[in-house]
Amino acid sequence: MAAISLGVTVIQTPAGILADRYGRHNVVLAVTALIVGLSFGLLPIVPLTAWIVIPMMLRSGIGQGGA
Repeated sequence: MAAISLGVTVIQTPAGILADRYGRHNVVLAVTALIVGLSFGLLPIVPLTAWIVIPMMLRSGIGQGGA
């Protein structure tokens, strides 16, 4: 849970700046949905070790913050 929060916190401001500058397009939303979907979709398949799960949750948070 903390990795997701960290990912959201880190990417939210840069994503907001880019969205203000270039506009929010459906492509951006599709890419972030893909990142989040893959992060959670692969979770049951990969071994549940901290070295794998924490980076996946961090990427998921980055995807959520970018949306």
